[in-house]
Amino acid sequence: MKKVLFFVAIFLAFSCVSYSNSELYQGKLKNGLVYRIYESSQLPIISINIKIKAGSYFDKKFGESSVLSNCLESCSKKNLDAERFREMVDMAGGKISVSSSKEYIDIDAKFPLSKAEKAFCLLSEMFKSDFDDKKNFQFSKREPYDYLKSLQNDKDYLAIHAAFVNLIKQQAYSHTSLGSFEGLKSIKNDDVREFFLKHIGANNAVLSVSGGIKDKKQIEKLIKRYFSSLRKSDKSIYEPVKFFDKSHVENIVKHTNQSYVYMAFRSFSDKDKRHYAAKILAFILGGNLNSILAKDVRTKHGYAYSVFAFNYGLTNGGMFVVGFQTQNKFTLKALNLVFEDIKNIDKFITKKRVDDAKRYLIGKNSISMQSSISVAHALSYGYMLGDKVLPWEQFRKNIDMVTKDDVINVANSIFNHVSVGIVSEKNYKNEIKKLIDKYGY
Repeated sequence: MKKVLFFVAIFLAFSCVSYSNSELYQGKLKNGLVYRIYESSQLPIISINIKIKAGSYFDKKFGESSVLSNCLESCSKKNLDAERFREMVDMAGGKISVSSSKEYIDIDAKFPLSKAEKAFCLLSEMFKSDFDDKKNFQFSKREPYDYLKSLQNDKDYLAIHAAFVNLIKQQAYSHTSLGSFEGLKSIKNDDVREFFLKHIGANNAVLSVSGGIKDKKQIEKLIKRYFSSLRKSDKSIYEPVKFFDKSHVENIVKHTNQSYVYMAFRSFSDKDKRHYAAKILAFILGGNLNSILAKDVRTKHGYAYSVFAFNYGLTNGGMFVVGFQTQNKFTLKALNLVFEDIKNIDKFITKKRVDDAKRYLIGKNSISMQSSISVAHALSYGYMLGDKVLPWEQFRKNIDMVTKDDVINVANSIFNHVSVGIVSEKNYKNEIKKLIDKYGY
């Protein structure tokens, strides 16, 4: 046993040498691009994240952001055709990917540290993508369209999407970041080019670098060499999320052996201190098998296979979600029990539960920072949120500050109007409306 503990201690020593004494090196190019460099590992790896305020929120035809993301990754570049670009990434032992979310486009790269210059060179080429590359442009459109089509058979997706659509007024926030069928069909090369010119710019982005970086000055030189020529764009601004002021039920009837139920409530933005109290509330209510809903709805009554809660934050708003899957015959009983537990949430929020949630969330956040690409992502998003300290330190600080009363106050604020999205074999809409009225939503 002592031998095992010895090896565990050695492993932890090496894995946690990490970045406890590292300092953040930050600067800004003349074109407005902010860069952040941080040594997070002793491994000879470099991870790069470029976060751009160019998510699907800004779509005119829903789907432009997701198509653009695919084009940046898959279309030919000014100086390289698509196949040659992929070959050069592979030959350098690297990996580059692009993704689009509601608010951002993220470009991620991971390369051997010895190929750092090659990584920055190839990343800079992505901003010279050719939207007239007909073959790869069509692929860039078809991929999100096909994925959106496949989601029409995903009952969890259909239920949560229905809940969001009837909670949030702006379609820009409530529609999926993939786009819409109509939007993806109608998008032309010029639409994506216009989106690119409007939103993809140095002053709209942050570039974060992490990994086994000893010479931060050398990394800074590479950033200046390859990104000083990146053009500026319009300043992208997010409007506050607007919510409907009444409850709603959307019941999608499909042949299914179980019901998929999602309840969405208005919550707080990632910039709001109450966001952290909401995260603690979500853990207490449905964060693990020892949570209130899991012990009551799943273990005690056997009404649900899975029951959970989470807080989904955006820059200027957020959603608190409770979800579960249950046999059709238990649908209303399970939903009634969830409402009942939420109604009595004050008595479940104890100091011990709040402290347990804090330890879990801080530990989970620390574990998530073990990969250099996760550190790069955190650095980028922390900058976008305006964090003045390292993001994991800010997270710990914000979580530590939450009190039991804060969690109770947030619960009383969140559990107001509810939007229920459900996929089931039978239409329970009228019965669910009665439950909503019964519990005062």
